[in-house]
Amino acid sequence: MTPIRLGVVGLGLGQWIVETAKEIEGAHVVAAAENMPARLDGMGGYRAYEKENDLRIYEDADQMMDAESLDAIALAVTPKHRRALIESAGNRGIPMLIEKPWAGTVESGRALVDLC
Repeated sequence: MTPIRLGVVGLGLGQWIVETAKEIEGAHVVAAAENMPARLDGMGGYRAYEKENDLRIYEDADQMMDAESLDAIALAVTPKHRRALIESAGNRGIPMLIEKPWAGTVESGRALVDLC
């Protein structure tokens, strides 16, 4: 079986997605985007995290989506940062897993659905 190539945006809670994917047969996180480099300092920094988890880290999610051939993407970012990412992944036809809460209001949630 060909592994599902996953990308993760946000390595705060997204670290748990990276770890969980290791336990799922057929899933492989190949890349992650994190725009706050200090978040990984406690783990030896970007390069150490890349090596330990066999993935590439980008500081920009759009660069990651352009550079990688992703089968799906997990958006582990706060609701206020999701709209542009949902639109960007949707325009590329990349299926998404989105952390809850989906949106801050029902109206903004419906607007996000319309983007997909």
